Amino acid sequence: MSEYSDASLVLIPSGVKEGKLHSQKPLDGTGDFTVVRASSATRVNEQGLIETVAANVARIDYTDGSGCPALLVEDASTNLALWSEDLSDVSWVNLGTSVSLSNVKSPSNESNVYEVTPTLTTSFISNIIGGLIGDTYTSSIYIKNKNSVRTSILVRNSISLNSSDINWDGDKISSITNSTGILYYEELNDGWYRIYTTYTAVESAERFRVFPDSDSGINSVYLWGSQLEQISYLTSYIPTQATTVTRLADVVTVAPPLGVTEIIETIDSIDQTPITVIPATYQIPNGNINKIIMK
Repeated sequence: MSEYSDASLVLIPSGVKEGKLHSQKPLDGTGDFTVVRASSATRVNEQGLIETVAANVARIDYTDGSGCPALLVEDASTNLALWSEDLSDVSWVNLGTSVSLSNVKSPSNESNVYEVTPTLTTSFISNIIGGLIGDTYTSSIYIKNKNSVRTSILVRNSISLNSSDINWDGDKISSITNSTGILYYEELNDGWYRIYTTYTAVESAERFRVFPDSDSGINSVYLWGSQLEQISYLTSYIPTQATTVTRLADVVTVAPPLGVTEIIETIDSIDQTPITVIPATYQIPNGNINKIIMK
């Protein structure tokens, strides 16, 4: 028998409304999932743009760019970086850089992107945030190249942990040279990348510094959407202004149909070990959920 015909419940993330995530089987609504998230949150939509969805609305996410969406389920997290999209605010410190609004569209398709250009040999822009020594943080920012050949990223001021160079080939990242830490990236549309790194704080004032290359003339990059989370992994973007903002947890649940003896979860395109102890209420785990099958 086919996977669909043999199943009591089939979820391939697609149809949503406030508080509900629709299953493909059964079709009478008894297999629909309940969605609770007491805050708004962001996702990458089908056009590859970051958009905000309302509270209690499941996030059908297209981050991987394959055209096949996944259900994005996350724990609560807080963006500690203030004015995440306004690099002109005093929470941002720059040395020898020109920071100006550009006409480039951001990953959310808004006119709020800043062009950062070095004016001195050593030039940087930095978001300074209080941290707890010994705790783990993940810093991220969206970056798009204009005409730079290299962009350096440094976490912290006096200790060069997580120092990396982004090497550009036009608007594409050709490679990343990591010195004492590891810089990762996700590719978006239109030349945008989200770069991020995870580290253990060794200072009480954490600094995520971006150094546009100044060795071979006047070179610029575009920046948008900074984020600092007190966790060991990257989560979806949380915009901030004058205060920190918390995205609350996604809780997506359903009562399994009678007679179900196995639940198969496909997360990040990998089938997990089947669940054979069937709970009265099943909760979808965190991750990028491709499919849930109950038999």
